[in-house]
Amino acid sequence: MKKLTAIFLLAFFVLPLFLPQKATYADAGPVYLYGVNIVPYHENSIELTKEDLSIDFTKNNSFGEGRADVYAKFVFFNTGDKITLKMGFPFRIAEERGNIPFPSDVAVKVNGKTIKVNRITTETSKYDPWIYFDVSFDRGETKTVEVGYTAIPLEGYFMYVLNTGALWKGPIGTLDIRMKFPYKAVYPYVLSVKPLGYTAKGNEIFYHLTNFEPTSDIKVEFLPPGFYEKILPLKEKAEKTNNATDWFNYALALFPRNPLGELEEFVARYKTSAFKEYLLDVSNKAMGMQKEESAEYRILREIYDAHFSSYERFHKGYNSLVESFNGYYTFPDSVLTTFGNDIEAPQSKLEGRIIGYALEYAVFANLKNNDSNSAIKHFNTLLDIADKYFDEADYNPPAVPIELSGAMNPKWGIVRPESVAPPFDECFLPSVKIEDNTVFISYILPSSMKSALTNVDLTAGKTANFHMKAETEKVPPYRYIVTITLPSANEKDFNASKELLIQNVKQSTTHTEKSEGRDAYKFISVYLSDILNNVTLKNGKVMRVSSYVDCSTRIENALKNLDNEMGLIKERKGKSPGSFSDSIISYLSYNKSYFDYAKENPKIVFEMRFSIPAKSSSNKNLIIILLSAAIIVLLAVVIVLLKIKTMPKKS
Repeated sequence: MKKLTAIFLLAFFVLPLFLPQKATYADAGPVYLYGVNIVPYHENSIELTKEDLSIDFTKNNSFGEGRADVYAKFVFFNTGDKITLKMGFPFRIAEERGNIPFPSDVAVKVNGKTIKVNRITTETSKYDPWIYFDVSFDRGETKTVEVGYTAIPLEGYFMYVLNTGALWKGPIGTLDIRMKFPYKAVYPYVLSVKPLGYTAKGNEIFYHLTNFEPTSDIKVEFLPPGFYEKILPLKEKAEKTNNATDWFNYALALFPRNPLGELEEFVARYKTSAFKEYLLDVSNKAMGMQKEESAEYRILREIYDAHFSSYERFHKGYNSLVESFNGYYTFPDSVLTTFGNDIEAPQSKLEGRIIGYALEYAVFANLKNNDSNSAIKHFNTLLDIADKYFDEADYNPPAVPIELSGAMNPKWGIVRPESVAPPFDECFLPSVKIEDNTVFISYILPSSMKSALTNVDLTAGKTANFHMKAETEKVPPYRYIVTITLPSANEKDFNASKELLIQNVKQSTTHTEKSEGRDAYKFISVYLSDILNNVTLKNGKVMRVSSYVDCSTRIENALKNLDNEMGLIKERKGKSPGSFSDSIISYLSYNKSYFDYAKENPKIVFEMRFSIPAKSSSNKNLIIILLSAAIIVLLAVVIVLLKIKTMPKKS
C-alpha cells in the first residue's frame, strides 16, 4: 500500500476575544498537507475505535466570565500497512477570522509521551490556524492521542463538531462525552443541548454512543455565570412566593440597565431561540400578574414591545428602531400608547426612568422621520423627566445604532445634524412663477433636505378639479419644483379648488405614509396658503394679486422660537443628560444658520409669464405678401433714384 502523508484532524475551536465570541471544537478527521495547505480527505485504513471527551465549564471570578477546560482522548487502530501521518489540530473556523491567538496551555501526548507541536498561522483552509505533529503506525498497531487546553472566555455558547469524525474508516467504535457545569445542569441555566440523547445528572451531562457515525454537531447554550448568579435568587423567590412584585423584580433582572435597549452581549452568541423563549415566558408570567393600570404593568408592557414586537428587535430592542415597510419609525406612537398620562406624571421613579429612556428613542425616531417639531416636544418632556427621576451618576443614555446617527449618537459622540430636516421649515422660501394657468413653486434646498422629499402627485376629482405634483429636477441646480394646475372656467370653481388643495395637503402631512410623500406634503404646506391666497382668476387667467408676499413676521417668530428652545436647553443642561443636550443644541445651532438667507430675503417673489399666441397660416401668408410688396416698392424707389443720379446735367 502506498505510503500516505495526511493530517489527522483532532478538534477545532474558536477562542473568542472579538465578536462573535463563541467556542467551537471538532472531532478527529484526516486531511492532506500540501506545504502549508490543508485539505480534509477520507482515510480508509485508520479506525477511531474509542473517543473520550470531557469539557469542564468553570467560573473565572476575576472577570465574571466562564472558561472551558477541554480534554480529548482518541484511540486509533491501523488496519493497513505501516504509515506515518501528520496529525493536525485546528483552533478556529476560517469564516471567523480575526486576531484570535492560540491558547497558551495546549498539551499533546502520544501513548502518554508529551510531544512537540508545530504551528501554521497562515490562511490554508477553513479550519485555520493549526498545530500539527508526526505520528507513526505499524500494521495492526493501536495508539492513543491526548489533547488538552483551556478556552477562555466562554460566554454562553459551546460547539463541538462531530461530523469530522466520519472521515475515518467506519464508525466511531465508542464515544463517551462528559460535560460538567458549575451549577446544576437544568433549565434555564442550561438552555439548549443538541443533539438529544444525552443524560443529565446533577451538574453533568453525559453521552454514551456506540458504532456512531456522526451526522450532527454538539451545541450547548447556557447562561454565563455572572448573569445566572444575578437572577437565581430572584427566580427562586418568585417561584416560591408566586407574588406579583417578586415576579416583576425577576423579569426586570433579565434585562439590562436600560431595559428598552440592547441586551447583554452574550445573547448575540446564541444560535437557537431558547433564551428568547425563556425571557418571553418570564415576561408574560410577570405581566399577567400585574394590574393593567399599574406602573409595573406599563413598564413590562413597554419592555415587551421593545424586544418582542418584531423578530429583528429581540436582541437590539429599540436600539434597532427598525423601519416599517413604509420607511417610517413608528416607535413614538407606541410609547405614548403604552404609558398614556403617566408620561406627564410617572407613578414611580422606576417608571419615570423607563419613560425617560423611551423618550430618548422617540426623539431619535422623530429626527429620523424629519419630524423635528415632535422631536423638540419629546425632548422638552425628557428634560422634565430627567430632572426628577435621573441622577447624573446612574444615567445611561441609549446606544442608538450608526444607521440612526444621521441625527446624533451620544454613545459615539457623532453629530451629523445636516442629514435631517431643520425643525423650522419657515427658513426655506420659494420663488413662484405663473405661466398660463399653472403655478410653479420652486425651492432651492440643501441635498440632505431634498433627499427627504419624495415625488408626489395629488389630483382632485371632478367636483373640485386641480392637479399638484412635486419632484426634484434631474439637472442642476436640482430644484424641488411644485407644479399646481387649477381650473379656470369660473372664479367659484377656482377658489373652491384652492381651498380643497390646501386642505388635502394639510391632511396628507399626518395621514399619508412616507412612500406616498408625507415629508413632502409637510414641507409644501408651510407656505402653500400664502402662495395660493396671492393668486386669483381674472378673465379666465390665473394672475398674481401682488408681486410678492412678505414673510418677515413668520421668519422672525420661527427664529425667536428656535432661540427660546436653545436657551431653555442650555439653562437646564446642568440638570439633564449632558451629552444628549449637547447633541440637541448642536443640531439646533446648525439649523439656525438656515435662517440667515431667509432674514435677508424674506419675500416670496411672484413672476408672471405670458405665452405669445400662435399665428394662423393665413396671417403668415398675408404678412409675407405685404413684406414682399414693401420690398418691391423699396427696390423701385432705389432704381428711380439711381437713374436720376446718372442722367446728364443740362448746361
